[in-house]
Formats: sequence, C-alpha cells, structure tokens
Amino acid sequence: MIYNKTIFITGGAGFIANTLIKQYVEYNKIIVYDNFHRDTLTNSGLAKHPNIQIIKGDVLDFDLLTVSMKGADIVIHAAGIAGIDTVIIDPVKTMRVNMIGTSNTLEAAKINGVSDRFIDFSTSEVFGSMAFRSSEDELV
Repeated sequence: MIYNKTIFITGGAGFIANTLIKQYVEYNKIIVYDNFHRDTLTNSGLAKHPNIQIIKGDVLDFDLLTVSMKGADIVIHAAGIAGIDTVIIDPVKTMRVNMIGTSNTLEAAKINGVSDRFIDFSTSEVFGSMAFRSSEDELV
C-alpha cells in the first residue's frame, strides 16, 4: 500500500484512474488532471473527497501540466484516447494525445523532480492490426 504521498494522475476522470483513486484516496493526496472528455469521476462519489484536488487540463498543454504536477511524489499517466471508433474518426489527434501527451508528462515529471515512481498506462490501440493475430501466427 502507498501512504502519505501526493499522487498526480493524468486522465484522472477515466475508468482506470477511478479504480486506482478508490485504492489510494484515504491515505494519500490525489491530484486529478483531466480534460473531462470522458468523465467517470464526477458521479463516482469521489469528486468531493477532501484528499482529491481536481485540475481541468489537457496533457497537450505542457505549461499547465508542468505547473499542476508540482509537489507530486508519484505520477500515474492514464490519459489517452482509446476506443477503436474514436481512433478511426481522428487518428492524428489520437497520435498527438497518446504520443505527445506521454512525452509531455514524462518531461513535466523530470522538471518537477518526481523520483518515487512514474507509472504509464497504455491502450490496446498501440498494437494496431497486430492485436488480432494469434501467437501461432507470430511463430510462423
């Protein structure tokens, strides 16, 4: 278990982040950083928890991301565009958010001296057409 840390979570209003927040919110300060494009936080009962600070921001906004992360011990990067329909509609935006957003988050963590840990979540979309190949196909 993690105790007495400041945990900064990008994509903090998303499904994965909400699951993590439930595990850590009682004994840690949680900074939720999200653009709220998808929002599972507001109606989860967690949004008004005294250990949660919410910052509406985008991982593509490097300056706000960097300032918002100040004081974090741990960064959990869970922001990204997921869902095959969303990816097909705007693949360039998907690449910008998922690649540049991750780069921005890593750089902001470096600038802020985050030394405890950096945890990066990804989406199945990174596998592209390979996601549907069986392991038998890959051996051939």
